[in-house]
Amino acid sequence: MIDIPVKTIRYYESIGLCTPSQTDENSNYRYYSIDDIFRLDLIRSLGRQLGMPLKTVKEYLSQSKDVDQLAAYLHDQELEIDAEIEELRLRKKFLSKKIQVIREGKKRPMMTPILLDCETRELSVRRELIHSVEEAMLVTRRITTLYDPNAENTMYMIRDVAEDCYEDLDGIQVFVGVNGNLFEAGLSLYTLEGGKYLRIMYLNQPEQRHEAMNLLRRFMLKYDLCRIGPIVNSGSVIELYSASSSDYCLTMEFMVK
Repeated sequence: MIDIPVKTIRYYESIGLCTPSQTDENSNYRYYSIDDIFRLDLIRSLGRQLGMPLKTVKEYLSQSKDVDQLAAYLHDQELEIDAEIEELRLRKKFLSKKIQVIREGKKRPMMTPILLDCETRELSVRRELIHSVEEAMLVTRRITTLYDPNAENTMYMIRDVAEDCYEDLDGIQVFVGVNGNLFEAGLSLYTLEGGKYLRIMYLNQPEQRHEAMNLLRRFMLKYDLCRIGPIVNSGSVIELYSASSSDYCLTMEFMVK
């Protein structure tokens, strides 16, 4: 009548959820009244459609089916479902952005110096002692995990140096952080001044990093440019979730005149 398997009905009986109105002592057959059938249907509806645990169903049925209590429970369930929907929405958004990053990565002008005008950028950073680019990336990832769980921002590593030697990062003080206002999280304001920047994109591999810097030097010599300001590395935070750090695409840039 209500399409509940015998095994399920027996289980409900074993935990005291629904006791048959009559049991034949000789055949052990159970006989259920109309009220029993309504109770079984209610148990299934509360459990399957509303997601109520059987323990909670039992408590609810034992308290004379207080409708106010049921309404309060259903409201809590609604809030939980809303939270799950929001979590799924954020996961879907993350996946969409990751797919976009992968597809756009194939179109990037890799290892090609570009001269462009940049607006002033406001960053949230903290000073860190690092020994490698990978360590700076891990620090930034930790920052974004704590303060930017949606991975919307661009990560930055800023090295304020007088010389052009970029490869030596062992025990160097740098600024690491993300764009945007995260000052309430204990990070400091750092302003990258607007102006003409020389930029290049490369994969996070030592030989590519070295070659990228050489390409920038040759470009500056060719067009009689000199670097002013810090060396800035940046990249999409969401791309930190790559299979390995060598798959991660970085941008190196600095202001020139």
